[in-house]
Amino acid sequence: MKLTRQLLWWLSSLVIGLSLLLILILYIVSNKYRLMVNISSSMPQRLWLVDMQNTALKVNSYAVFKFHDYRMQKLNDHELVVKQVGGIAGDVIKVTKPKNQLETARFVLPSGTYPVYSLISGFKFKQLKDKDLTIPKGYYFMHGLHQPTFDSRYKEFGLINQQQIVGIAYPIF
Repeated sequence: MKLTRQLLWWLSSLVIGLSLLLILILYIVSNKYRLMVNISSSMPQRLWLVDMQNTALKVNSYAVFKFHDYRMQKLNDHELVVKQVGGIAGDVIKVTKPKNQLETARFVLPSGTYPVYSLISGFKFKQLKDKDLTIPKGYYFMHGLHQPTFDSRYKEFGLINQQQIVGIAYPIF
């Protein structure tokens, strides 16, 4: 009887201790990392792990940022968006002629070539620039992986400012 009480006390203490440890770990991890579901179809992955304390972006990394859609009513309204970094400060966006009738231009960066489309999902957007542009300090050229996609190629989206960056994203699914 006495052995059973001691064993029961020991097991319950172990369960409580492990539970507190798990809560502490989850608290620490949740301050640094968050799971995010990307509702946009511009990226093939839907579930992302976001490092909220790392905003040092490099070309080809994925980023989560606050995007204020031109249709949003309030100035502080935004949605969180995941895109891939196609250009960083100092990179030159060269504007070239389109290769087919669906395109209005092509943006050539060191990371790749990004066609600018005349229509995206039935909407007409203006291309970001008609002439070559050097990405200013503190800004990024972001793009989606599925084409055509609404991203930094268009004035209504624009380049993304460092202050909009929430963190670096890692695809899960």
